[in-house]
Amino acid sequence: YQMAESLINTGFSSRRMATPQHSFVLIVVTRSESLNLRAAIGATKLASTLVSLDGAMVITFYIGVVFSFIQVTVQRNLTG
Repeated sequence: YQMAESLINTGFSSRRMATPQHSFVLIVVTRSESLNLRAAIGATKLASTLVSLDGAMVITFYIGVVFSFIQVTVQRNLTG
């Protein structure tokens, strides 16, 4: 994620798109706030965090540089 974010333009990389998600995880891990998944508000907090993280990842991967790890070459037999 960090590598992909560093390869996109400055308009997107200047803002950390996942800062709310990092804050949410830090708050839950340090137990500053409880996360009750059986309550509607707890499930909503988790769902909104996951949706916004997915949105940040989609933007990063859509606008980011294309990596080609595996090169596929197609050879056509034109001798028919």
